[in-house]
Amino acid sequence: MTLNTSAIADNKEGPKTIGAFFYFRFLKFYYYLIIIGKVALF
Repeated sequence: MTLNTSAIADNKEGPKTIGAFFYFRFLKFYYYLIIIGKVALF
């Protein structure tokens, strides 16, 4: 919710917010990959 409203409010600096959004999304995906890898290995 707050992510969408802040992205709309900071529309004049759109690329930065979009980049941060995809960056955090990639970090979360990478974190889940590490967890799944550890569960699969051990």
